[in-house]
Amino acid sequence: MKKEVIRQRALELGADAVGFARPRIFEEIRSVLEEREFLPFEQPDIERGINPYKHYPDTKGIVSILLSHGLYNNKLSEGEYKVASSSLVDYHREVRNILRELRLLLLGEGIQSVALCDTEGLLDKQVAVEAGLGFIGKNSLLIHPQLGSAHHIGYLLTDTFWEPDPPVDLSCGLCRKCIDACPKEAIREEGGLNHLRCLSGATQNRKAQKQYLEHFLYGCDICLRACPYNKVEKREEAFIYKEEDFLLSHREFQLQYEKKEFAWLGRNLLKRNIQWNKEEDR
Repeated sequence: MKKEVIRQRALELGADAVGFARPRIFEEIRSVLEEREFLPFEQPDIERGINPYKHYPDTKGIVSILLSHGLYNNKLSEGEYKVASSSLVDYHREVRNILRELRLLLLGEGIQSVALCDTEGLLDKQVAVEAGLGFIGKNSLLIHPQLGSAHHIGYLLTDTFWEPDPPVDLSCGLCRKCIDACPKEAIREEGGLNHLRCLSGATQNRKAQKQYLEHFLYGCDICLRACPYNKVEKREEAFIYKEEDFLLSHREFQLQYEKKEFAWLGRNLLKRNIQWNKEEDR
């Protein structure tokens, strides 16, 4: 099967970019992960982080996709809180739906594959770099030359080799807008993220130290909105909430928000984040 047939089908299914890579073990990242203090919700298995063969031993090629999402400068009124700009439903569902259809396409040609998206532990941004889908910015996010960094990543590990797409030969250069924008000073001057200071991580970490969360309930998109590669719209009500939106029983919460990206946090952690923000506002 030709690459362009797969690429075209992925775009028809809703992907915004598609790339092909040769699998390899990311040995150069091992020492970074060995020194990392993993957050409670992160996959701590270093081998699964750097080695695609731990996920699918027969891997000979990788098909990677990007799914873009909007960014919104959601300025808030009193009593309002927000989640980071993302997909209106849990992006894992959207990305995996595309990957599922691609798997069926490949299977029809006798090609076996395994679909991965975020939670399995393999370094998805590095996979996308290998597939020619962008470069790593100073804030540690993947930046696509046209799509910017507001996107989600998914990929198929296949038992068939694909000629790799050419790498993106770009960098942030002297730009430091994300560094200056970060309220937690989590982005290093030389580039790279101090994940223990990152606001997004704090909203998801049940063991985080009490702090002001810039009115975020889940995630953070401040460095994305600062990046000149990204386009930012004014406001999207779907990402804005009030405290009373979470005065629900556990069952009511699951029924109302089960398709939202933040649903896995549960109502209690969201309530904690509201409380931390409220105390700063006093």
